[in-house]
Amino acid sequence: MLKNGAIMQVGQVVRNLDRQMETLYRDFGLGPFNMRLLDERTIIDSRLWGKPSSHSYLCAVCRSGGVQFEMMQPLAGRSIYDDYMDSHGGEGLQHCKIYYRDVKSALADCEEKGYRVSQSGGIGEDLFYYLDTEGKTGGLTLEIGNAGSVPPPDRVYPPGSAGQAPLERRPRRDGDIIQIGQVVRDIEKTMEVLHRDFGIGPFNVRTFNQSNHKNPLTRGKPNDHTFRCASVWVDDHLQYELMQPLTGRSIYNEFLDARGEGLHHLKLYFQDVEKAMADCQAKGYSVTQSGGLGDDLYYYLDTEKNCAGLIIELGNAGKVPPPDYVYPAP
Repeated sequence: MLKNGAIMQVGQVVRNLDRQMETLYRDFGLGPFNMRLLDERTIIDSRLWGKPSSHSYLCAVCRSGGVQFEMMQPLAGRSIYDDYMDSHGGEGLQHCKIYYRDVKSALADCEEKGYRVSQSGGIGEDLFYYLDTEGKTGGLTLEIGNAGSVPPPDRVYPPGSAGQAPLERRPRRDGDIIQIGQVVRDIEKTMEVLHRDFGIGPFNVRTFNQSNHKNPLTRGKPNDHTFRCASVWVDDHLQYELMQPLTGRSIYNEFLDARGEGLHHLKLYFQDVEKAMADCQAKGYSVTQSGGLGDDLYYYLDTEKNCAGLIIELGNAGKVPPPDYVYPAP
């Protein structure tokens, strides 16, 4: 059962949903996907900035580990998905969704804190409200919803499969999404807002530098860049991570230059992460950045071109040293 206030979904905006489903299922095992056409016939009380809206889009959903992965392809009309592509330079990770049993009460609380609803509606018994959080949360769009029941999908990808699996609490498996990562310019400010307004935290904060960062490479070459990292396990299956580049040059700086602050990557778990990395290289993906902290190894892949702006990281969830400090302080 979902925990009240837990991150239950991460969403991506794409231009070609079928191509993205095919790539992610074939190369990374994500899926099966439930796909729906959402428009004025299927969205209940569709609104954009409080006004009735008749926009339409394709939506595909799968579940991986303890989180739901959603993709949206805008079709007709104007929506916040179009706004995202305009402001962030194209396709990519667009939102995180937080579960609330009483979503109307949670919405009222958010409005009292000064957040406005940018887009909202309902599908069956499932209610959703996107909030205008980007300006305060380091580029992160937050959605809140009640995870209500929805009608059967229009189709399933790949054809003939059973569709998405239930969101279950089970032992970690190879290929599970275990982390959502965000790049920010001010990690302290972002932690403060996420914890104060949405209850995300406490965060374990570490600085990666020459004393603790094992074999840091950028595109295969040694790199002594430094960055600050803040992470929290929002439940036993999903970690939320913030990264703020400090010195040197890294893929985090490249992301900020190209897209600005916001959601940066999804991390997939593999017990033998080096074998998984080699398998991905055999499929044509190269490693853009890698390193380690304690027993934890990570490899970012150059997946953006093939995966519609999505950056995928591979990791083994190894044991790491204690944090430099915890925010907020105990």
